[in-house]
Amino acid sequence: MDIQRAAQNIARHYFHPPPGKPVVIACDEEKIALARAVAVVLEADGHPTILPILDGEVLAQRRALTLLLEEDSIALAVFASFRMWKDLALSERITQREHQPSLRGRPEPLFFDAVIPLESLLRLYSADPKSIHSFQSGLQSNLVNNTSVHLTTPAGVDLRFLARTWQPWGWELMTCPVEGSIHGRIVVDGAVLFGRTHQPIELIITNGKLSAMDCPDRNDEVFQGYRQWMMEVMEENPANAQLCEVGLGANPNAQLSDVLMETEAVQGVAYFCFGDNASFEGMGGANRTGWHGGTATVQQSRIV
Repeated sequence: MDIQRAAQNIARHYFHPPPGKPVVIACDEEKIALARAVAVVLEADGHPTILPILDGEVLAQRRALTLLLEEDSIALAVFASFRMWKDLALSERITQREHQPSLRGRPEPLFFDAVIPLESLLRLYSADPKSIHSFQSGLQSNLVNNTSVHLTTPAGVDLRFLARTWQPWGWELMTCPVEGSIHGRIVVDGAVLFGRTHQPIELIITNGKLSAMDCPDRNDEVFQGYRQWMMEVMEENPANAQLCEVGLGANPNAQLSDVLMETEAVQGVAYFCFGDNASFEGMGGANRTGWHGGTATVQQSRIV
Protein backbone atom coordinates (compact mmCIF):
# COMPACT_ATOMS: atom_id res chain seq x y z
CA MET A 1 0.00 0.00 0.00
CA ASP A 2 1.47 3.38 -1.04
CA ILE A 3 1.51 5.38 2.19
CA GLN A 4 3.82 8.03 0.72
CA ARG A 5 1.56 8.73 -2.24
CA ALA A 6 -1.49 8.89 0.04
CA ALA A 7 0.35 11.29 2.36
CA GLN A 8 1.34 13.57 -0.53
CA ASN A 9 -2.21 13.65 -1.91
CA ILE A 10 -3.69 14.38 1.51
CA ALA A 11 -1.21 17.16 2.32
CA ARG A 12 -1.18 18.85 -1.08
CA HIS A 13 -4.63 18.22 -2.54
CA TYR A 14 -7.22 17.33 0.10
CA PHE A 15 -5.78 19.40 2.98
CA HIS A 16 -3.49 21.99 1.33
CA PRO A 17 -2.88 24.51 4.16
CA PRO A 18 -1.80 28.05 3.22
CA PRO A 19 1.98 28.62 2.92
CA GLY A 20 3.72 28.81 6.28
CA LYS A 21 0.64 28.23 8.41
CA PRO A 22 1.29 26.03 11.47
CA VAL A 23 -0.34 22.59 11.26
CA VAL A 24 -1.49 20.26 14.01
CA ILE A 25 -2.11 16.60 13.08
CA ALA A 26 -4.11 14.78 15.76
CA CYS A 27 -4.48 10.99 15.75
CA ASP A 28 -4.16 7.89 17.90
CA GLU A 29 -1.79 4.95 17.52
CA GLU A 30 -3.87 3.25 14.79
CA LYS A 31 -3.01 5.85 12.13
CA ILE A 32 0.25 7.24 13.47
CA ALA A 33 2.31 5.99 10.49
CA LEU A 34 0.15 7.87 7.99
CA ALA A 35 0.02 10.97 10.21
CA ARG A 36 3.83 10.98 10.39
CA ALA A 37 4.09 10.60 6.61
CA VAL A 38 1.73 13.57 6.13
CA ALA A 39 3.80 15.57 8.65
CA VAL A 40 6.99 14.88 6.64
CA VAL A 41 5.35 16.24 3.47
CA LEU A 42 4.05 19.33 5.28
CA GLU A 43 7.41 20.04 6.89
CA ALA A 44 9.09 19.73 3.48
CA ASP A 45 6.57 22.28 2.17
CA GLY A 46 7.48 24.75 4.92
CA HIS A 47 4.73 24.15 7.49
CA PRO A 48 5.70 23.98 11.21
CA THR A 49 3.97 20.74 12.24
CA ILE A 50 2.94 19.32 15.62
CA LEU A 51 1.71 15.74 15.91
CA PRO A 52 -0.13 15.10 19.22
CA ILE A 53 -1.33 11.58 19.99
CA LEU A 54 -4.87 11.61 21.41
CA ASP A 55 -4.62 8.63 23.69
CA GLY A 56 -5.12 7.72 27.33
CA GLU A 57 -7.91 9.16 29.49
CA VAL A 58 -11.02 9.91 27.42
CA LEU A 59 -12.02 13.18 29.08
CA ALA A 60 -8.50 14.52 28.58
CA GLN A 61 -8.67 13.55 24.89
CA ARG A 62 -12.00 15.34 24.51
CA ARG A 63 -10.63 18.48 26.15
CA ALA A 64 -7.56 18.40 23.92
CA LEU A 65 -9.62 17.99 20.74
CA THR A 66 -12.04 20.73 21.84
CA LEU A 67 -9.15 23.15 22.33
CA LEU A 68 -7.77 22.29 18.88
CA LEU A 69 -11.17 22.79 17.22
CA GLU A 70 -11.48 26.23 18.85
CA GLU A 71 -8.04 27.42 17.67
CA ASP A 72 -8.21 29.55 14.53
CA SER A 73 -4.48 30.25 14.24
CA ILE A 74 -3.67 26.73 13.03
CA ALA A 75 -4.61 24.32 10.29
CA LEU A 76 -5.85 21.02 11.72
CA ALA A 77 -5.87 17.45 10.42
CA VAL A 78 -7.61 14.68 12.39
CA PHE A 79 -6.98 11.01 11.60
CA ALA A 80 -9.57 9.10 13.61
CA SER A 81 -9.98 5.44 14.48
CA PHE A 82 -13.36 3.93 15.29
CA ARG A 83 -12.34 4.01 18.95
CA MET A 84 -11.70 7.75 18.70
CA TRP A 85 -15.04 8.21 16.92
CA LYS A 86 -16.84 6.52 19.81
CA ASP A 87 -14.79 7.80 22.76
CA LEU A 88 -14.63 11.41 21.59
CA ALA A 89 -18.26 11.53 20.39
CA LEU A 90 -17.15 12.77 16.98
CA SER A 91 -20.59 12.10 15.51
CA GLU A 92 -21.82 15.13 17.48
CA ARG A 93 -19.24 17.32 15.71
CA ILE A 94 -19.75 16.12 12.13
CA THR A 95 -20.51 18.57 9.32
CA GLN A 96 -19.66 19.08 5.63
CA ARG A 97 -16.78 21.14 4.27
CA GLU A 98 -16.12 21.43 0.56
CA HIS A 99 -18.28 18.37 -0.20
CA GLN A 100 -16.41 16.18 2.31
CA PRO A 101 -17.38 14.94 5.79
CA SER A 102 -15.61 17.13 8.32
CA LEU A 103 -15.75 18.38 11.91
CA ARG A 104 -17.19 21.62 13.24
CA GLY A 105 -14.39 23.91 14.27
CA ARG A 106 -12.50 27.15 13.65
CA PRO A 107 -9.23 25.92 12.08
CA GLU A 108 -8.98 26.60 8.37
CA PRO A 109 -8.39 24.33 6.63
CA LEU A 110 -9.66 21.43 8.72
CA PHE A 111 -9.08 17.93 7.34
CA PHE A 112 -10.91 14.87 8.72
CA ASP A 113 -10.50 11.35 7.37
CA ALA A 114 -14.13 10.34 8.12
CA VAL A 115 -13.03 7.36 10.25
CA ILE A 116 -12.07 5.14 7.32
CA PRO A 117 -9.96 2.09 8.32
CA LEU A 118 -6.32 2.50 7.37
CA GLU A 119 -6.24 -0.04 4.50
CA SER A 120 -9.22 1.57 2.79
CA LEU A 121 -7.92 5.04 3.60
CA LEU A 122 -4.66 4.37 1.78
CA ARG A 123 -6.41 2.96 -1.28
CA LEU A 124 -8.74 5.94 -1.55
CA TYR A 125 -6.19 8.69 -0.96
CA SER A 126 -3.39 7.16 -3.05
CA ALA A 127 -5.55 7.45 -6.19
CA ASP A 128 -4.57 10.32 -8.49
CA PRO A 129 -6.88 13.28 -7.67
CA LYS A 130 -6.61 14.57 -11.24
CA SER A 131 -7.79 11.20 -12.58
CA ILE A 132 -10.76 11.22 -10.19
CA HIS A 133 -11.68 14.77 -11.19
CA SER A 134 -11.42 13.86 -14.88
CA PHE A 135 -13.70 10.85 -14.38
CA GLN A 136 -16.25 12.93 -12.46
CA SER A 137 -16.18 15.60 -15.15
CA GLY A 138 -16.75 12.98 -17.85
CA LEU A 139 -19.75 11.60 -16.00
CA GLN A 140 -21.13 15.05 -15.33
CA SER A 141 -20.83 16.09 -18.98
CA ASN A 142 -23.11 13.19 -19.97
CA LEU A 143 -25.75 13.84 -17.31
CA VAL A 144 -28.17 16.70 -17.86
CA ASN A 145 -29.50 18.50 -14.78
CA ASN A 146 -33.23 18.54 -14.10
CA THR A 147 -34.01 15.65 -16.43
CA SER A 148 -35.52 12.18 -16.09
CA VAL A 149 -33.07 9.35 -15.42
CA HIS A 150 -33.40 5.58 -15.92
CA LEU A 151 -30.80 3.63 -13.95
CA THR A 152 -30.31 -0.11 -14.56
CA THR A 153 -27.84 -2.89 -13.72
CA PRO A 154 -27.43 -6.52 -14.90
CA ALA A 155 -28.59 -7.65 -11.44
CA GLY A 156 -32.04 -6.16 -12.02
CA VAL A 157 -32.01 -2.55 -10.86
CA ASP A 158 -34.77 -0.65 -12.67
CA LEU A 159 -35.16 2.81 -11.19
CA ARG A 160 -36.54 6.03 -12.67
CA PHE A 161 -36.33 9.50 -11.15
CA LEU A 162 -36.06 13.18 -11.93
CA ALA A 163 -32.55 14.35 -11.12
CA ARG A 164 -31.84 17.80 -9.79
CA THR A 165 -28.23 18.94 -10.27
CA TRP A 166 -25.36 16.45 -10.53
CA GLN A 167 -22.35 17.55 -8.48
CA PRO A 168 -18.98 16.08 -7.50
CA TRP A 169 -19.08 15.09 -3.84
CA GLY A 170 -16.01 13.44 -2.36
CA TRP A 171 -15.08 10.52 -4.62
CA GLU A 172 -18.52 10.43 -6.24
CA LEU A 173 -20.89 12.32 -8.49
CA MET A 174 -24.28 12.67 -6.86
CA THR A 175 -27.75 14.16 -7.10
CA CYS A 176 -30.73 14.62 -4.80
CA PRO A 177 -33.68 13.41 -6.95
CA VAL A 178 -36.99 15.23 -6.80
CA GLU A 179 -38.61 13.48 -3.85
CA GLY A 180 -41.87 12.17 -5.33
CA SER A 181 -40.42 11.32 -8.73
CA ILE A 182 -38.60 8.12 -7.78
CA HIS A 183 -40.14 4.75 -8.68
CA GLY A 184 -38.81 1.27 -9.24
CA ARG A 185 -36.57 -1.44 -7.88
CA ILE A 186 -33.04 -1.48 -6.47
CA VAL A 187 -31.30 -4.88 -6.39
CA VAL A 188 -28.35 -4.50 -4.04
CA ASP A 189 -25.39 -6.68 -5.01
CA GLY A 190 -22.58 -4.57 -3.52
CA ALA A 191 -22.97 -3.69 0.12
CA VAL A 192 -25.26 -2.23 2.75
CA LEU A 193 -24.32 -0.63 6.05
CA PHE A 194 -20.84 -1.94 6.82
CA GLY A 195 -21.10 -5.33 5.12
CA ARG A 196 -20.90 -6.90 1.69
CA THR A 197 -24.10 -8.58 0.52
CA HIS A 198 -24.18 -12.39 0.30
CA GLN A 199 -27.62 -12.46 -1.31
CA PRO A 200 -29.22 -9.77 -3.51
CA ILE A 201 -31.40 -7.46 -1.44
CA GLU A 202 -34.40 -5.97 -3.24
CA LEU A 203 -35.63 -2.51 -2.29
CA ILE A 204 -38.91 -1.25 -3.76
CA ILE A 205 -39.27 2.51 -4.10
CA THR A 206 -42.77 3.97 -4.47
CA ASN A 207 -43.37 7.74 -4.80
CA GLY A 208 -39.82 8.28 -3.64
CA LYS A 209 -39.99 6.18 -0.49
CA LEU A 210 -38.82 2.72 0.51
CA SER A 211 -42.00 0.65 0.52
CA ALA A 212 -40.74 -2.96 0.67
CA MET A 213 -37.59 -5.02 1.27
CA ASP A 214 -36.94 -8.64 0.31
CA CYS A 215 -34.17 -11.20 -0.15
CA PRO A 216 -34.11 -14.75 -1.63
CA ASP A 217 -32.91 -15.94 1.79
CA ARG A 218 -34.83 -13.96 4.39
CA ASN A 219 -32.62 -15.45 7.10
CA ASP A 220 -29.55 -13.89 5.52
CA GLU A 221 -27.70 -12.04 8.29
CA VAL A 222 -26.87 -8.95 6.22
CA PHE A 223 -30.47 -8.64 5.02
CA GLN A 224 -31.90 -9.07 8.50
CA GLY A 225 -29.57 -6.45 9.96
CA TYR A 226 -30.32 -3.96 7.21
CA ARG A 227 -34.07 -4.54 7.36
CA GLN A 228 -34.19 -4.15 11.14
CA TRP A 229 -32.18 -0.94 11.03
CA MET A 230 -34.30 0.61 8.29
CA MET A 231 -37.56 -0.40 9.97
CA GLU A 232 -36.41 1.26 13.20
CA VAL A 233 -35.44 4.58 11.60
CA MET A 234 -38.62 4.66 9.48
CA GLU A 235 -40.74 3.96 12.54
CA GLU A 236 -38.98 6.79 14.35
CA ASN A 237 -39.73 9.16 11.45
CA PRO A 238 -41.59 8.04 8.29
CA ALA A 239 -39.74 10.74 6.32
CA ASN A 240 -36.56 8.68 6.77
CA ALA A 241 -37.96 6.29 4.13
CA GLN A 242 -37.28 8.93 1.48
CA LEU A 243 -34.67 7.93 -1.11
CA CYS A 244 -32.74 11.17 -0.86
CA GLU A 245 -29.44 10.67 -2.71
CA VAL A 246 -28.21 8.80 -5.78
CA GLY A 247 -24.47 8.72 -6.46
CA LEU A 248 -21.95 7.25 -8.88
CA GLY A 249 -18.48 6.13 -7.75
CA ALA A 250 -15.35 7.70 -9.29
CA ASN A 251 -12.27 6.42 -7.40
CA PRO A 252 -10.19 3.92 -9.47
CA ASN A 253 -8.42 2.50 -6.40
CA ALA A 254 -11.57 1.82 -4.36
CA GLN A 255 -12.66 -1.78 -3.86
CA LEU A 256 -15.91 -3.41 -2.81
CA SER A 257 -15.45 -3.99 0.91
CA ASP A 258 -17.14 -3.84 4.28
CA VAL A 259 -16.21 -0.16 4.44
CA LEU A 260 -19.19 1.88 3.29
CA MET A 261 -17.30 5.00 2.21
CA GLU A 262 -14.93 2.93 0.09
CA THR A 263 -17.60 0.76 -1.54
CA GLU A 264 -19.70 3.73 -2.66
CA ALA A 265 -16.58 5.32 -4.22
CA VAL A 266 -15.80 2.37 -6.55
CA GLN A 267 -15.82 3.38 -10.22
CA GLY A 268 -18.87 1.78 -11.84
CA VAL A 269 -21.05 1.43 -8.75
CA ALA A 270 -24.18 3.39 -7.99
CA TYR A 271 -25.24 4.00 -4.41
CA PHE A 272 -28.48 5.09 -2.75
CA CYS A 273 -29.09 6.83 0.59
CA PHE A 274 -32.25 7.52 2.54
CA GLY A 275 -33.51 10.23 4.87
CA ASP A 276 -32.29 13.82 5.00
CA ASN A 277 -31.15 15.57 1.82
CA ALA A 278 -31.73 19.18 2.87
CA SER A 279 -28.31 19.33 4.55
CA PHE A 280 -26.51 19.08 1.18
CA GLU A 281 -25.78 22.70 0.37
CA GLY A 282 -26.78 23.72 -3.14
CA MET A 283 -28.37 20.38 -4.06
CA GLY A 284 -32.01 21.45 -3.68
CA GLY A 285 -33.15 18.64 -1.41
CA ALA A 286 -36.37 19.30 0.51
CA ASN A 287 -36.51 16.38 2.97
CA ARG A 288 -35.18 17.46 6.37
CA THR A 289 -35.18 14.71 8.99
CA GLY A 290 -31.85 14.96 10.83
CA TRP A 291 -30.95 11.39 9.79
CA HIS A 292 -29.10 10.33 6.64
CA GLY A 293 -28.09 6.72 5.99
CA GLY A 294 -29.25 3.29 4.87
CA THR A 295 -26.68 3.37 2.07
CA ALA A 296 -26.91 0.54 -0.46
CA THR A 297 -24.56 0.00 -3.42
CA VAL A 298 -25.02 -1.81 -6.73
CA GLN A 299 -22.49 -2.85 -9.36
CA GLN A 300 -22.22 -2.18 -13.11
CA SER A 301 -24.67 0.72 -13.13
CA ARG A 302 -25.92 2.17 -16.40
CA ILE A 303 -27.86 5.42 -16.85
CA VAL A 304 -29.98 6.28 -19.87
